[in-house]
Amino acid sequence: AAVPRVAMRLPRLARIGPAVAVGVAISVAAVSLSRQGLSERYVERAQAALGERPAAALREANRALRLDAESIPAYYAKAAAVARFGDGEAAQRVLLDAADREPRNFVTWTLLGDLAVRRVEPALARRYYRRASELNPRNAELARLAAQPG
Repeated sequence: AAVPRVAMRLPRLARIGPAVAVGVAISVAAVSLSRQGLSERYVERAQAALGERPAAALREANRALRLDAESIPAYYAKAAAVARFGDGEAAQRVLLDAADREPRNFVTWTLLGDLAVRRVEPALARRYYRRASELNPRNAELARLAAQPG
């Protein structure tokens, strides 16, 4: 009896299938890494522009966030750029977005405390510094700021 053609193709498909799956996985990883690398480059450019060109810093930070919405350094650069324009409320929103993404990152809470001090909101600063201190209890300066901000 003749073997149906479908039965003859199965072993070949079984050999090719895993190779195709590995190729697709490698391609996806490469695209992800290139996006992450490009995002990091935009963050570096944003940080470099902060002092003299806050509009350029904001543009670069936004580019980084479009590529990698989880890039906490991009949120920091964006918040700093927005603050350079005197919009503390918008800077706070940006930092709170970062805190939503990484709620256990004490640096974000510290920056929120610093911003609240600049905005002359001592109760809010104390709250943010207290959270930062809870997340990093060995940092004596955070404990001091939580007790007496500014």
